Amino acid sequence: MRKSILTATLLATAAMAVSGLPRQAHAGTYNGSPDLGNHWDLWTTDPTGQCGPDGMEVDFSGNVVSQLNTPVTTDYWINPEYALQLAGGPPAVTVSVTYDPSANLTRYVSLGGELPQTAPAGFLGPVQNLGGTSNYHDGINLGWNTYTTPLVPVGRQWLFNCNGTQSANPREWLYISATKPVTNKSNPNEVAYAGIFIETMDGAAGEWDLIAYQKTKTGAVSFNLKNASPMPVTPGLAGIVMNLPVQLSQDCQEDAHCAANEALLDQLNGLNAPLPGQEGSFYTVLKLPAKPIKPGATIHFKSQ
Repeated sequence: MRKSILTATLLATAAMAVSGLPRQAHAGTYNGSPDLGNHWDLWTTDPTGQCGPDGMEVDFSGNVVSQLNTPVTTDYWINPEYALQLAGGPPAVTVSVTYDPSANLTRYVSLGGELPQTAPAGFLGPVQNLGGTSNYHDGINLGWNTYTTPLVPVGRQWLFNCNGTQSANPREWLYISATKPVTNKSNPNEVAYAGIFIETMDGAAGEWDLIAYQKTKTGAVSFNLKNASPMPVTPGLAGIVMNLPVQLSQDCQEDAHCAANEALLDQLNGLNAPLPGQEGSFYTVLKLPAKPIKPGATIHFKSQ
């Protein structure tokens, strides 16, 4: 789903950040899990062509269960199965985060009713139709903690249960992180958020993230863009807004999924705001190489 944002609230927030947001006194280190993000994927069928997806799985290398926090099921912004339930679909929505020792993977799995090719009337979750097929928005609720152990994304896939036969369809995933990540020793007064929007060249997948980074004297910051997919992926439209405030209130320090950060992230995924490069967009266009990134490979880009 193509998304970008420029609301009055975000403008005001960003203006405060650029002009010198008042900072709270803070004697300790940065304790909040810093990054939040959302993703969208184009609807597709199972291998038989008979059924749509009824879940999404996101995998990370190793045992990082504690870094993904406790998921919830009742958030239609990031859980399309729950949005389907509210529109009259099946009520059995589950979200789990478990470690699979045999594969050495942490699996984030969201399951519910079968998503239709086009979102039905009453579907509250953010969605955009491309040629009669819906892009559904999904995300890892409560963010992730990258300062204890860096997360190593492995892949994401639609899940299917078609007439009792289970299968999966790998999706494109471009995973963003700061080259110099925030750690538990970072000075919170020297930490800021970058709002980053990116979609694949074909528009079938993409994301908008709040990525915490350590400020630099020049203002230029380097980021990683990893292809966490089993297929080559070409970056498409992308944009960035720097120096968004990382809140220093206790609730945001303890967990990035606080009200202030969630509101900022929600504003970044507004449905009707201009895209990067369009008049009125708050994003500065990122010029990324328009060539395929190999599976598992990482490229780097700078904020300016």
